Amino acid sequence: EDPRAFIIEELKRLKEKEKVQQLGSSIFTETDVETMFGMFDPTGTGFITKDQCKQAFSSLCLQAPSEVNDSVSKDEFCKMVADSRAL
Repeated sequence: EDPRAFIIEELKRLKEKEKVQQLGSSIFTETDVETMFGMFDPTGTGFITKDQCKQAFSSLCLQAPSEVNDSVSKDEFCKMVADSRAL
């Protein structure tokens, strides 16, 4: 195997991943974020679990906050997304 070719491919992969993360963090509107929350709250309780919140962040190509409550309201979720996008 060629170490130089490997490094070049890894750098390309990392650059593409970075591009996706930057794009994902800016293309979603507040309505999109609220809709995403609703997809993880199909019963309409107004809350999602910590795991659902982390999965939603992943779907939005955003890094989930390091500290997430066990139960997350729609308002909390939207604020966390807004804060994450501001970074």
